[in-house]
Amino acid sequence: MFIPALIIGIMTSRPTKKAKKPLVMTARAQRILYTYLVLIGFYFSGILLTFEKENLTALMLSFVVFFQWPPFFLVAATFILIPVEEIIAARYVKQAREKMKDLNPVIIAVTGSYGKTSIKHLLSHILSSMAPTLATPGSVNTIMGVTRIIRENLEKKHRYFVVEMGTYGPGSIKKLCQLTPPQLGIISGVGLAHFERFKSLRTVFKSKFEMANDLNTRDKKTIINGSEIPDYLLKPYMKQNRHLVVCGSPKEPNPGAVNLVKCRQTKDGLEIELKVSSNRGSKIMALKVPLYGEHQGTNVMLAVAAALNIGVPMEVIKASLKTMPQIRHRLEVTRTKAGPLIIDDAYNSNPTGFASALETLNVLKNPDRRAILITPGMVELGKEHDAQHHRLGEEAGKIVNVALVVGPARIKSFIEGFLKTAPKSSVLKTFETQREAEEWVNENARKNDVVLFENNLPDIYEAEIRF
Repeated sequence: MFIPALIIGIMTSRPTKKAKKPLVMTARAQRILYTYLVLIGFYFSGILLTFEKENLTALMLSFVVFFQWPPFFLVAATFILIPVEEIIAARYVKQAREKMKDLNPVIIAVTGSYGKTSIKHLLSHILSSMAPTLATPGSVNTIMGVTRIIRENLEKKHRYFVVEMGTYGPGSIKKLCQLTPPQLGIISGVGLAHFERFKSLRTVFKSKFEMANDLNTRDKKTIINGSEIPDYLLKPYMKQNRHLVVCGSPKEPNPGAVNLVKCRQTKDGLEIELKVSSNRGSKIMALKVPLYGEHQGTNVMLAVAAALNIGVPMEVIKASLKTMPQIRHRLEVTRTKAGPLIIDDAYNSNPTGFASALETLNVLKNPDRRAILITPGMVELGKEHDAQHHRLGEEAGKIVNVALVVGPARIKSFIEGFLKTAPKSSVLKTFETQREAEEWVNENARKNDVVLFENNLPDIYEAEIRF
């Protein structure tokens, strides 16, 4: 009886599909694995040492219990290794700090509730026109992630180092500033992207402005997007910090500030006009940038402001932005001959970016093209979850012909909003996994369709947790 039950339990516990990202056996993962195996060894040694021949039932029960316990063994292994990991991490951070001190690049730090990765790519592309530049790749923005980039990628040739700084709690950015003391900072905004974790905009503001505090103590500037930071938080703070360059507030221009005058989405990219302020007055700067999403206009504004404050000539900025490559998975438009046009906005979806992605979808679709949306919705919105999804569902209903919703139980308000504004000819389908939605596209999308992939959540958001 126990043996068939054991076999059935093992078979039903096997994974039924491949993970979106395969497991990478890093040095830390290997340490956890070896400790895990040692704990298993102790477990079975204890069973065998206390085993009595006449008590076969107890032995079988021990095996049944074991196959239910792998998660607990993993937790125990991770807990046991905490002191070891802290020692290793401290050594790596020390090595990174020593290397930073020796090489002494010009460090520009970027943070904010949204847009920081795009700003980082824009600025690093501009600065690369002047001198060799290194930027933290992808969404690497933690203390250990940045430490690894310094140790493995930063070289003597790099004049500029653009660092994305993420916040996962109070003190995160302060620690990053201690590791990579910036000469210039950029704060893209304070918004709902971290609401679930931080509970209030005031807490988000304090965490993000740890960067401005650090720069202020060293008489360095921080460029901020004043239009994306609540006035009740920003104005009192400005009295304490005189080193802020406030962009996005054309009514109160200050020297070094850049303001967005116009941003128009075309089928070939963005047409942007910026107003650049200085002690000698202001100038209009016209740009053509081959990116998609009108929200990128404010990202370009902040990247240009940073480049100008560093000393990059205006003509160099204009020329470099003409050749700006698309940013991977951030409204990346791919045109194919045989299949539909793809808009890949799989990373870091937030209310502002989602709305911009829908507008891009609207611009790129033609009367003979269906607009198809695949989305699992957004995360980390806290109490704003339902309201924001309902609002964006209504916007999607006005634009989208086919909505493919992944994990419908999590974003019922989005579905309600979509059905409220969508015409009767529109189609809404629901799927439990991203893979199923993508299979529908592969089988049903036509050559002239436009498909928007808006966010792509980890498997944990889609899976039913079972023990």
